[in-house]
Amino acid sequence: MKTPSAIASTLLAAVAAVVALPQVANAAASSNEGGEYTYTGSPNDNRTTGQTGDQIYTVSSPISIGNFWPGQNDSSPYWQIYKGAAITASGNCRVMMGNVVFENAVKWTGTENHIGLIGPTKLVLRNGGSLTTTKEHLRIGQKHNDYPTSTATLFMEEPSMLSVNVGNAIAGNDRPGAIWMDGGTLAVSNGVFKTGGTASQDGYIRINGGVVSLGAGNADFFSIGSGDNYGSLHISGGTVSTRRTAAAANPYGHFGVGSSKATDIYIDGGCLDFWNERLDIGYWNSSGVSGSRATFTVDGDGRVVMYLPIMGRSGSGNKSTVNLNGGRFELTRFFFHLRQHGQQPWR
Repeated sequence: MKTPSAIASTLLAAVAAVVALPQVANAAASSNEGGEYTYTGSPNDNRTTGQTGDQIYTVSSPISIGNFWPGQNDSSPYWQIYKGAAITASGNCRVMMGNVVFENAVKWTGTENHIGLIGPTKLVLRNGGSLTTTKEHLRIGQKHNDYPTSTATLFMEEPSMLSVNVGNAIAGNDRPGAIWMDGGTLAVSNGVFKTGGTASQDGYIRINGGVVSLGAGNADFFSIGSGDNYGSLHISGGTVSTRRTAAAANPYGHFGVGSSKATDIYIDGGCLDFWNERLDIGYWNSSGVSGSRATFTVDGDGRVVMYLPIMGRSGSGNKSTVNLNGGRFELTRFFFHLRQHGQQPWR
């Protein structure tokens, strides 16, 4: 399996800083200074420049605003931490750059849900914090036209919740993106949980604990390595599952879609539980693009349950590898290998 080192420097280097955020002093004198503030929804563009310390924003009572833009305009080692009552934003919702923590309930009901637009961005959900989107895709790794070097990482700790009620949850849309989940609940109820989006960027998903629940609203629900990009899913704890009552007419999950550079699925703990679903490992897209590659590895204490794995489906040059190094791989019905249109055999 390809290690995440190629993208770790831009996406995952801040894990230690996230785990141990420092405390801050009371009452700051100006908006770029560290301290404790009361947030009333004004300004809705709450970004700082030259921030000198961590900022804690307490929401005293629930607020509803239009746009909501927390974070920083420049590279900063400091954080904005929101806690207290709920924030509902109905306009453009963006964490454009910098370091933000939600310890309260935040709901984005507008048509733009972007994390990472103008520079490196980290958003943390922890201590009961949640993020809910209700109208549009959640894009983690999204490029603004004038800022081509942005990256984004969403971190989740126990307890926390991410709920995407409409649209997809995408890690690596127009720019590289990652999800790092140590606990909490992540639910995608009516869309696709995926890496790689419109511009085929690298995407990385690491699940060390918690629960990922994928819904039944779409024919497809899971797509790792979409388009001409690298995609990675590493499960070392927790559960990733769906619970539909009837298997889909078409494959419901895809690992390595189209002409993907490479896709690695590595499960050495926790459980990937798709008891009634079909998954493609090395899959063409609707236009018959060839050359997708996917490696699926079960190791350690990992457990995989699925209805039907399909290996190297269609397209010339597709390559699929399944490594059973340990753990447990359970098929609830039968094993099926589809090989057609001259693609490479699985092994």
